[in-house]
Amino acid sequence: MSSPLSFDASRALRVLRVRDWSYLMGIALLVFFRHPQAIEIGTVVSVVVFAAIYLCWGYVFNNSFDQQEDDDRKNGFRALGKSTTFAVTFGLSGLLITLAFFWGILLPTIAIMILNVAYSAPPIRLKRFLAPSLAANGLFFGFVYYAAAHLALGRVAPADLAFAAFVFILFLPLQYVHFLEHREEEGLATE
Repeated sequence: MSSPLSFDASRALRVLRVRDWSYLMGIALLVFFRHPQAIEIGTVVSVVVFAAIYLCWGYVFNNSFDQQEDDDRKNGFRALGKSTTFAVTFGLSGLLITLAFFWGILLPTIAIMILNVAYSAPPIRLKRFLAPSLAANGLFFGFVYYAAAHLALGRVAPADLAFAAFVFILFLPLQYVHFLEHREEEGLATE
């Protein structure tokens, strides 16, 4: 019998969807290939921490509204209950906003968070419609690079905006395939 204070790492990793977003950390690290002069331990840590919290928050926030259509294997929240779902989502939201405030990227972070609310939460759920879903996901993942550039350089140069736009474009076909795969099981609209 486990103690109420015991920690189940595999369940935590499933709820936080680490396997679903960890590979996307590479987007943030691309800033150091483009700007090797920015490589310092504190800078790398801030980029990695912000990107991990942002990606984790995005996936968890979206999952918290997908409990009705996902199976238990995909959505770890289904077994946890509403209060735990709220606590995890609210906690990650607060952590993301706090980091964004202290690292000087609050307004763009708030904007992307509002977009994720419109993407994930009823009644809007932009994820249900092809064009808004494509645009939103491109912005979500382009923001990973944008934020990394801001954290690493203290600014976002025009070339970095162009690279974030390139990431946006790269995610359009990926989201299109994802949308088509989930079209029937989630009742998505192609128009």
